[in-house]
Amino acid sequence: GSVTTQATGTASAVLSLDNNGTSGRQYDIGSSSTGYGSAGKFYIYDVTAGAERFSIDLNGDAIFAGNITMSGTDLSRNVDNSSWSVSGGTIGSGMILTLTGGTHATQPSELIIKDGTTRKLSYASDVWDFQGTTVQGLGDLILSGGSGNQISRDIDTDTLLLSGGTASNVGSNIALFGGAHATEASDIRVRSGGTEILRWDDSANLWDFQGNALMGVNGIIISSDIGVVRDIATASLSLSGGTTNGDGGFIALRGPSHSTQANDILLGVGAVPKLQWDNSASVWDFQGNDITTSGFINHGSPTELTISAGVITATGSFHTVDTEADAATDDLDTINGGSEGDRLILMAANSARTIVLKDGTGNLALNADFPLDNGQDTLELVYAGTLWRELSRSNNG
Repeated sequence: GSVTTQATGTASAVLSLDNNGTSGRQYDIGSSSTGYGSAGKFYIYDVTAGAERFSIDLNGDAIFAGNITMSGTDLSRNVDNSSWSVSGGTIGSGMILTLTGGTHATQPSELIIKDGTTRKLSYASDVWDFQGTTVQGLGDLILSGGSGNQISRDIDTDTLLLSGGTASNVGSNIALFGGAHATEASDIRVRSGGTEILRWDDSANLWDFQGNALMGVNGIIISSDIGVVRDIATASLSLSGGTTNGDGGFIALRGPSHSTQANDILLGVGAVPKLQWDNSASVWDFQGNDITTSGFINHGSPTELTISAGVITATGSFHTVDTEADAATDDLDTINGGSEGDRLILMAANSARTIVLKDGTGNLALNADFPLDNGQDTLELVYAGTLWRELSRSNNG
């Protein structure tokens, strides 16, 4: 081929390389151009193709018209206090990757990705900062450092969201609230889509299961006086030994504003109650079930009742009875109180005074009148229908 030089002049200084001018391409190398290339640049111009292939302008910016292929391993900036940038567009536009030197005055050893002038990702001081953008398409995220490594939100008034779906409200997701959040400071919300299924309420220091069942638990340990509570006074708290409330043994604790069983307690099997505390009647109802005991049935110490106009009111199963105004003798015609199936044991309160229980005068159905004239005498009754009926008597004194 041939090499042609052109003297320096007002137009350009050019070195031309020509591969015989026929089958090859002609390249011009110069510092300015007339008719092709770009003035004020050092350039390599492909005359045959009519295109500039490479240039360096007066600012030192190099422009490659094609691909850059490296046969070595390193591409570096030879000044450690500056930075090196790669742009997908023209200088300062498009996506830009910037690497700063180790002794950069303000941003040493940083990696910065920007969209034009807007930061999208940066790495500095062992922290990746995603600048509030969304991270998608990850495989595993592994923290391989010590106990101090963490995923955190850099604003304490906001929220960190973790989602198993394509958005924060798609699939299962967790919301972790900052310690200075305006309304839910230090709370945790677990959701299925947009539906909350579990919440830690830090202000109340409790877990709220949002009315969902709690299953498969080995044990629940309550380490404070708060206990396990239901947050709706009109509902119930149920504990079941089976897979649902209607399966296996269960306990149901009714709320104080329950519509039909306020403050009641039910124990049962399946859906069938076996024992109920009826709070409105202050009665344990065994629902017709037998009671078996290997010990005693203890009524406690008897309480004393005094006759008034031939009447007493029983409040328990074991009473002593005294005459009105401590008279020497007094008739007992009627016993108020009691309900179907209740049993009552009566004794004389004082051996010096006689209580005569009258058959058929009031609501007593006895074998005959019976005087309690000694503190050792007893009479046992059962309430049936509207009458107290005699079961047994014992004249022991």
